[in-house]
Amino acid sequence: MDLSNEKLVESRGISLRQWVMKKEKKRAKEINGKEKRIRKEKNSPKPKALVTDAPNLEKKHNKHKREQNLILYTGQM
Repeated sequence: MDLSNEKLVESRGISLRQWVMKKEKKRAKEINGKEKRIRKEKNSPKPKALVTDAPNLEKKHNKHKREQNLILYTGQM
């Protein structure tokens, strides 16, 4: 990027970083034909649950289904 762009951008009152992000977004639109999100670090995916947390994350319907199967096969709960 040459200095003339920097002066032009600063004269408009937007920061250079904002200008670059805007250009990247526009370019991404042209490439995909639709808006492509540029991920920021703060929007990074959440960390995955630990293996030790797995029993707590079990879905209710799965538990219910398992109980039904247990009744069918053993005749008791």
